[in-house]
Amino acid sequence: MRMRKRSKHYSIISGLGTKRTEITLDSAVLATYAGQYEAAEEEGTFTVKREQDVLSLELPISWALPKFRLHPETRTDFFVAELPVRVTFQVDREGHVTGMLVYPPCGQRSLQAKRISSQ
Repeated sequence: MRMRKRSKHYSIISGLGTKRTEITLDSAVLATYAGQYEAAEEEGTFTVKREQDVLSLELPISWALPKFRLHPETRTDFFVAELPVRVTFQVDREGHVTGMLVYPPCGQRSLQAKRISSQ
């Protein structure tokens, strides 16, 4: 992984060589995403935690992967630097987080995960 600082933005070469640009989000915005999300199709539960000024993502146990840091690319789109995993948080008209789409590695189809609790 290579990181190059550009003011408050970082260019990161992630996963399979895809270049993504990390932006800075206020910790209050990050806090709105913390919680547990349950995927349909029996995929399991995803946990998003705010740890100071970053978000982490714990994948379902069946994925057999460690916890990863989520890097913000937009206000609602995040990526994992180590793998080609992306997350898009879904927000209703009132600004409440209702769920997220998880884009797994290897080009698999996206998974819809409904928010079941906040932290």
